[in-house]
Amino acid sequence: MRLVKGPEFIRTVRKMGCARRVRVYVDPERGKGGHATLYYGDRFTVVKDRRKETGDCHAIHLPGARLQRHSDDEIVISFRDLPECLTSGADEGEALTEAADALEEAIAGRINRADTIPAPSARLGGEHLVAVPPVTAAKAALALALRDSGLTRVALAERLGVNEKEIRRMLDPRHGTAIGRIDTALRALGQELVVESRAA
Repeated sequence: MRLVKGPEFIRTVRKMGCARRVRVYVDPERGKGGHATLYYGDRFTVVKDRRKETGDCHAIHLPGARLQRHSDDEIVISFRDLPECLTSGADEGEALTEAADALEEAIAGRINRADTIPAPSARLGGEHLVAVPPVTAAKAALALALRDSGLTRVALAERLGVNEKEIRRMLDPRHGTAIGRIDTALRALGQELVVESRAA
């Protein structure tokens, strides 16, 4: 038996979950110190050293991920809605895991650049659903709601009774913001955060 560290174990479980269409989720709030609770369907365990390898394989999707075999040892994955998002893996499981990371980076980049974040297109035959991590999706929703409202960050901060720096943190994809705080900001903009579960 070979012992593995937390991040490697999480990557392995995520890959297995995506391949088998089982919901995989890491809850960093249900842990203490450097620990978090890793869910695989209805099963769960506690893992140490949580990092970026967290997310939900079926919580929030951006349809339109297409897998194409490029060579015997490489599968390329692309997104119709985000042409800049392109990655690959040695097999389907690895390609989907890499796609989740690439998708998160693409959405984060669009938030930082204040670019348009397109609504998901309907999934076409043969395409895969790839998850946007819940907090990243919530931050994207906040960025779009703030833009559509015409308010400045300072004005939103005044509505919430917080410093403008707090709004910048909420919009920063790299900052670990509690999703409840983002929901509060969305409500101040007349929006509501909705969590949806759908069949894979």
